[in-house]
Amino acid sequence: MKKIRCRLEYRDFNNRDLIQFCTQVSNGIFNDADKFDAPAVAHAVFTTAFTNYTDSVARYENAPKIEKTAMELARKEMIEILDLMRLYVDQLANGDESLINLSGFVPTKATVDKSTPLVATESFDVRRTTNLGEVQVEIHKQSAYDALWYFVICSTSYNLPANIVNEGVLDFSNKNDNMRINLSNGRTKVFSNLPTGTMYYFYVIAANSVSVSPISSPKGLQL
Repeated sequence: MKKIRCRLEYRDFNNRDLIQFCTQVSNGIFNDADKFDAPAVAHAVFTTAFTNYTDSVARYENAPKIEKTAMELARKEMIEILDLMRLYVDQLANGDESLINLSGFVPTKATVDKSTPLVATESFDVRRTTNLGEVQVEIHKQSAYDALWYFVICSTSYNLPANIVNEGVLDFSNKNDNMRINLSNGRTKVFSNLPTGTMYYFYVIAANSVSVSPISSPKGLQL
């Protein structure tokens, strides 16, 4: 049986989810001095870094090309602080799932079932960016699985067949549209230089060491 620890998934959160997670950790640790009497990072330091991060995200959303570097630096600082807090909670909890939950972090599983096949990934968002002909696809975390790799298909076809994934093989032999596949790391994928005036459909496929998931239902976006 594996010792229960704090999950690391916050490192890959989008800014919205990371801000919510920081608030959760701050409330969990700093509002319970009896359980967490010597945090690795002082409350004032945490609050200063968090305020800097949230402000930088707000500026970035208004002017992404100008504020991207500042936002990324503030985000990096916030994650480094969360890493210190995570190590503190892991040491204090020593495998106590309840104490990890109380801290605001999310506990790992005591055991991992590595034989469960993946199901289709239906939880994802599709949105335009501020750049012409560019689309961002954000895939939500699947907490039931570890070490997933995601692939996103951009197609002008609404009806890609469910059996387009057969024994781990993508079969496009019967398709003749302007199809693109994003194989990049992470749960956020970007498609650039898409011709405008076209309806696009986005599909997600997940993979791990056990299986390749079925293709998701499509989500459409008109450019």
